[in-house]
Amino acid sequence: MLEIDLELYRTAFYTLLISSILALVVVVHRLRDVDWPGAVIRLFHLYFIIGALGWVRLAFTHSQVRMEDLSGSLLTYFLSTYILCLALIDRVRGWKVAGMLGVLHVLLAAFTLTLAEASTRLGVVSVYAIMIYLPLALVEFRRAFHERNFGHAVIGAALTLVVTGGAAQVALLAKHDLPGAFQIALMASATGYLLLGIGFLATVLLSKHQQLTKLALRDPLTNLLNRRGLEQALYSMSGLAGRQGKPMSAIALDIDHFKRINDTYGHDGGDQVLQSLSDALRNTIRGSDVCCRLGGEEFVIILPLTGLSEAALLAERLRTTIEGLVVRFGASSIGCTASFGLACQEGPFNLDSLLKDADNTLYAAKSAGRNRVAWPNALHS
Repeated sequence: MLEIDLELYRTAFYTLLISSILALVVVVHRLRDVDWPGAVIRLFHLYFIIGALGWVRLAFTHSQVRMEDLSGSLLTYFLSTYILCLALIDRVRGWKVAGMLGVLHVLLAAFTLTLAEASTRLGVVSVYAIMIYLPLALVEFRRAFHERNFGHAVIGAALTLVVTGGAAQVALLAKHDLPGAFQIALMASATGYLLLGIGFLATVLLSKHQQLTKLALRDPLTNLLNRRGLEQALYSMSGLAGRQGKPMSAIALDIDHFKRINDTYGHDGGDQVLQSLSDALRNTIRGSDVCCRLGGEEFVIILPLTGLSEAALLAERLRTTIEGLVVRFGASSIGCTASFGLACQEGPFNLDSLLKDADNTLYAAKSAGRNRVAWPNALHS
């Protein structure tokens, strides 16, 4: 019959746990250059360092661990939990909150250490884990939903695991099963620690991925979509319009004499005009419309399920808005106008041809004197 060496199993467990946490310490340390809240990364780094030290200390304790011998481990547990609270309660909301949490943890740790009964100590720690980790888990699940970041859900699951372990510990202590409760505490803490580390790394990586995706799809100066972002935004819309035979209109616009603005006020002044005009576009178009900066002073707005007449009304409203725009740049006030070209397709949708048609009517508007809206094959001043 196969016999299991429990001491060897215990050694393997702690070796795996400690090496994994030390790997987390190194990885989190290397994240210091990531564009993420620096205080949060430093707090998580400290959290994993303290956790690694706590588990190393526990690993070198005699195999017959007694709760009476774990005063140092309890202090490590309270300290690491306090640091985790600071890292997760967004993400440190001022020194006042941090101070209040610190005082609470110090008082609770001191109270726990005064208790003589091992079962009472573990009971206090179990209730503490439920009360602290449950609201943190709810915060993380809420963040996962609002930020569309699955890493927060993994952190929430890790915290929920600790809460579940705490509830199981309370139930076992009520049956006077101290060894069983202590084993549950070790298992829940170890698994939760590693799962939380995985969740944190996933959160950072997914957040960075979201940032890179945004940079790839948006113009950095105006925060409008770029050409790639426009194509992605229209992917599902164009299919629906094509199947239903609905119209898709485009408004191409170009700032009049933009080179003159750059020559007079410099590129900083020109950038200010581009940003102000982009804000005006965002505030005027409909929620279903898609606005894009193609480059330089050229913009395009795609209007799903919209015919030429409706597109012309919006274009004229935009033209009037831009004509009345006053851009403050230092002590100067910069005015500008824009020319507009319309195009429309019905049935099968082709973005390239729609943009080409809109660009042709835009050219007609500029040739006719600028600051006007041009229709396909006809010009309306």
